[in-house]
Amino acid sequence: MTEDLLDRADGLAELDPESARRLYLEAVEAGSESAVRRYGDFLLNQDESEEARRILSAAFAAGDMKSAYFLADAYVALDMPEKAAEVVQEAFWNGESRAALRVAAILDELLDDREGAEKWYRLSLQAGDQRAMNDFATFLSDDPERWDEAAAFYRAAMEAGDPLARLNLGRLENERENYAAASVLLAACVDEGKLQALLALAEAQENLDDLDAAKATLERACALGITNATVTLANFYADHEEIDYLNEAEDLYRKALAREDEEATFYYALYLDDEDRIEEAIEMYKRAIEEDSESALVNLGLIYLNSGDHANAEHYLRRGIEAGHINAVLNYADLLAAQGRHQEIGPLIPEAREMDATTDAMAKLIALANNLA
Repeated sequence: MTEDLLDRADGLAELDPESARRLYLEAVEAGSESAVRRYGDFLLNQDESEEARRILSAAFAAGDMKSAYFLADAYVALDMPEKAAEVVQEAFWNGESRAALRVAAILDELLDDREGAEKWYRLSLQAGDQRAMNDFATFLSDDPERWDEAAAFYRAAMEAGDPLARLNLGRLENERENYAAASVLLAACVDEGKLQALLALAEAQENLDDLDAAKATLERACALGITNATVTLANFYADHEEIDYLNEAEDLYRKALAREDEEATFYYALYLDDEDRIEEAIEMYKRAIEEDSESALVNLGLIYLNSGDHANAEHYLRRGIEAGHINAVLNYADLLAAQGRHQEIGPLIPEAREMDATTDAMAKLIALANNLA
């Protein structure tokens, strides 16, 4: 009876939320723990996070450890990630072994606590949660110094049958510039029907100088409507004038804008910039900046710098620095040095260090600050 009520409520949740609410409450009143969880999830989807927190907290306090996942969602929605982590940790120590993976994700993604996250990923592995191998590998892949470890965990996840591990390992092999290995892995993903691998496969093929194969893969991705395929094909055409598709690139950029492909505005601006259509590029970079593109700040600053408009150049490069873009620091330092403002370069050095500037970049800044470059 209760399951029937919940199934009917789930079916009405989007079409008739008030009727769904009544059915959920009827199931809750029947004393079903799963009903409380599903009603809490419904409330979260209705943006009623505080009410969700209230009813899920009561269920959790009464011993329903599985409600911890939904309660954590409520705390996250209420901008209380520390409480979210605390709840799922408690659930883990009370026998909900799969909660460890959720703790790790919250610590990593919301609290920027990588040390704590790694501890909980390892606890999840020790508890036998097979999902943890792929997720831990993805966590490790954020650190280039740990790419070998990440690859090993992805391979273990593949052997355990994780559906995402092969695709993720293929993408990592692209990052490691092991393009032949990436191509084999990603082609296998495509053969399995994981068509989201097409763009990464094309990247591997392009870097192996198999441009015909890369072009065919990208055109297939576009025909299938894969997200961001249009802007990726446009970039491919723009980058390879030797295949004589440059004119088609602009049409594709316009289609990518209409499809709202990721960073399509920035890449179209870059195309216009490369084509010396500077006024059009400026307008497109400004649109990209409105879409929060940090690279557009730097590129627009460089356009103004090269045109002698130092006031606008300084404005956009300073904004690029505030956004944490190391190239903005280096180009702003060049501008200051050209104007003899070497004393203003020194304060940029600690900012660059915080951005993990390379040794060469730091040496350049120090030289400019001391008027030695």
